Amino acid sequence: MRREITSLDFETTGIVLDPVTQVELTIPAFSNADSTVVREAKRGSGELRRVRFFPDHGHRWPLWDSSVGYTAGPEDFGLSGELTQALRHWCDEWELAVGAGEPWKDPVAQRAWEERGDLLALRLAEEVWDFAIVHAEHRD
Repeated sequence: MRREITSLDFETTGIVLDPVTQVELTIPAFSNADSTVVREAKRGSGELRRVRFFPDHGHRWPLWDSSVGYTAGPEDFGLSGELTQALRHWCDEWELAVGAGEPWKDPVAQRAWEERGDLLALRLAEEVWDFAIVHAEHRD
């Protein structure tokens, strides 16, 4: 299930009226009114990168972006060290639990892993907010 992470997924601080489109935009708590308007303009003109978030065997990171050759790593987005470490741990956990082409054996562990992935996808979306859209696909 591909799901785009939007401003409605975050705690918000208010609403700003886009001066061009006259559409009300929700301001995430980590952003501000001006940045929210600029991001929406980039979105409208197709300037935001599209980052897909899911693990895959043989790839170290759960990050995919066609603008950098499809396979991507934290350095391609300038991710924080804390998020980079959390992503590495999350992927390692998946590699140990799921063999290539095999399903999860423990549904409780799978649900917990998916929930941690939900939180990581939100953290990723926050860190790349000004230049990318994140599509969480780790529950597929």
